[in-house]
Amino acid sequence: MHVAGSTLLRRLKMLRRLDAFDFFGSTKVPTSFMATDIARHDGRALDIAALTPSRIDGAVLQQPCAHYNLVTAAGQSFHHGEAAGAALSVTQPYDNKMVGQSIHNGTTRYGSDAWKPIGDTFALQPLVAANVRGGAVYSNAQVAANLGTWPAYKYLGEAGVVAAANAWRGRYLARRSLATDPDHLFVSNGVGRGGTSITALIPGGAVWGRFTSYCAQMKALADREGKTVGMSAYLWDQGQADSSGHMTKAAYKEHLATLRSGVNEVVASTFRQPNPPAFLLSQMAGVYTTNDLAISQAQLEFARETPGVYLIGPDYQYTDAISGGHLRANGYRNQGLQYGKVLYRLFELGQNWRPLEPLAIYGRGKEVLVTLHVPAPPIVFDLPYRGAAQVADQADKGFLVTDAAGANPVLSVAIVGRATLRLVLARDVVGGASLWHGRNDISAGHGFVRDSDAMPASDAYEYIADSGMPAEDNIPALVGKPYSLANWLCGFVEPIMLV
Repeated sequence: MHVAGSTLLRRLKMLRRLDAFDFFGSTKVPTSFMATDIARHDGRALDIAALTPSRIDGAVLQQPCAHYNLVTAAGQSFHHGEAAGAALSVTQPYDNKMVGQSIHNGTTRYGSDAWKPIGDTFALQPLVAANVRGGAVYSNAQVAANLGTWPAYKYLGEAGVVAAANAWRGRYLARRSLATDPDHLFVSNGVGRGGTSITALIPGGAVWGRFTSYCAQMKALADREGKTVGMSAYLWDQGQADSSGHMTKAAYKEHLATLRSGVNEVVASTFRQPNPPAFLLSQMAGVYTTNDLAISQAQLEFARETPGVYLIGPDYQYTDAISGGHLRANGYRNQGLQYGKVLYRLFELGQNWRPLEPLAIYGRGKEVLVTLHVPAPPIVFDLPYRGAAQVADQADKGFLVTDAAGANPVLSVAIVGRATLRLVLARDVVGGASLWHGRNDISAGHGFVRDSDAMPASDAYEYIADSGMPAEDNIPALVGKPYSLANWLCGFVEPIMLV
């Protein structure tokens, strides 16, 4: 039986309110967590995660039943592959489409808010990745030949939505034993703008017209052909500008609610579709995070609290520039495959989705016990990449505890169950305690915990010589190997219950 999101939240809150006797089986309060306590706690976390796929959050999503089914990306620079360095997905393996010569918007960055295709003709073409600058498409060889004048980071390149649509499409066709399905095509484009606050991307904002005009033009194209169109997925990747601008968690959540309502209203009125699209977010992480984690926590909470909204996980684990920041071509494609994995679970398997995130956090003496929602147990420690190398390991694994007495550093972290961590602190934890993960000042926004999801990726890591890809992208440990689709621990700040 499926449980609504509000009911699930109440149950999780009840779990956190369990008193010492109920949870630990004793009225005594020892100074550390016993093995029997940990096993009981770990088992409950595993039970919750095992039930997640069968729980529907109350949303009825728009299935890809139209002639043209939109998988639309939006946000700022990450959504359209800024500074990717190259285009990797240059052939279409299935029958996916895009409008124009790339997924990108041909409107100048700070010009009109109307959407127009690259190449100016609003017509469908095979969905592929492309390098774009100034409204024109450049091959990888052209990018490489022009590096002295225009560095590769000046181009828009491999965008995650290409891999997202392809990953979903491949499994969509396989489940139906089809080579192609021309009556139900996927169409993908990007409708956002780099370096832009969410306030400009929501209804009433300076860039909102890119989304509405794109939808209107898609409807006009379908009408001319006597076909139907609908939107099944809206992929949101944003938050960096608002993190640096120190927007509050409450404000960002309010803007997300406005955005989602606006998207649902536009597709309902324009396409006359009965149900909303799935709204997928990638959690902003890495060097763009701030020490208050306001945007990251807002994204986590919005997905928890809102039916039909799904957080695919953080973005710090994907390969990026050596200085951090923007992803590289492989990083964007890896992220797109994560979007595609979640779309497959939602639409093809009819499952619910939650990322690797905290369920309950308990403090006792100098210890903190953390149980996690683990999509594919067990949890393991690992090192994400930054540039050409994996980041250096940290004893605190990116965690910090604060309480009424101030910061309480984490001295060590141990995996004590398939879904449970035990942290040892510098001193006893006291009232008003919170656990932080992925703060900029602790780990540059990175984490070191992932699950064991072994779902095969449909693409492998590539290095293309004599392209716009920098030498640091040539990572022997990754080249030629399928991307990992393991789920990494989200950034968060959550209260600690003392027991």
